[in-house]
Amino acid sequence: MKRKQQRELVELTEQMINNVPQLPNQDQPPINADIALPDLPTLPPVDGASLPPLPMPGMAVPQKEANCLECAAKFTIKDLRLTKVKCPVCDAVVQL
Repeated sequence: MKRKQQRELVELTEQMINNVPQLPNQDQPPINADIALPDLPTLPPVDGASLPPLPMPGMAVPQKEANCLECAAKFTIKDLRLTKVKCPVCDAVVQL
């Protein structure tokens, strides 16, 4: 039964591929042709602009330790929003 469905799906896909309508030939430049770009506005100078804060060098990435009660495994969690995770060793659910 599964092979029949797969064979019918292949036939249907081949019919759809063979019956794809062709796009009408429009007057478009060739793909490798040079296209004139519009003039872009000039940007203000960067002098005195404030940049977003960068991570401080030597600052630790926030993380917390989790301890599995089933197998006593200890592992690090880097997403502080999580309230429970699966233990990577025994797949038990660990409450944080």
